[in-house]
Amino acid sequence: MSKPAPVRSPRTQKARGTRSGRTSTREVYRAPAPQPAKTHTETLQRQRRDLPPVLKDRSGLANEYSCRLAPGQIARVRLSRRSRTQFWIDWVHVPPAHRDRGVGRHLFAAVLADADALGVRLGLEARACAGLSQERLEAWYGSMGFERTPLRGDFGPIMLRSAQRRVLSVRRAA
Repeated sequence: MSKPAPVRSPRTQKARGTRSGRTSTREVYRAPAPQPAKTHTETLQRQRRDLPPVLKDRSGLANEYSCRLAPGQIARVRLSRRSRTQFWIDWVHVPPAHRDRGVGRHLFAAVLADADALGVRLGLEARACAGLSQERLEAWYGSMGFERTPLRGDFGPIMLRSAQRRVLSVRRAA
């Protein structure tokens, strides 16, 4: 991106003079106004760029993933190990002021990447709260590869996600 051209504004003025006797002109640079996103995808990409990094309590598949959004505003995903190949997502929390901005998906991207790298299966109980509908919550988990099972917990259905192995294709030069 190129640097915007200097713009003379009413604030731009000639200085009275410096010790060397030369006068100088102070120029004000204005950044171009941000353009509104044209599509929903562009909006999500812009929001993800603005999100803080995901922190975790240890390397590999961690027990807690968090994202500090503002003072006193922390989004978290907490996991517990059930077996060598299965982890359970105990809870997911995004502060109300930061919902519908891609924060939960941002956290889950880190969790899912670590789980896939280790070949670990993830499970959770989908329980809607804070005004979120159960259908919307299950659709959100479904968009990340979780599948509803016939099992039901105390508050909602049990959903599972198997590790996703990424297959890299190799192109051969023609």
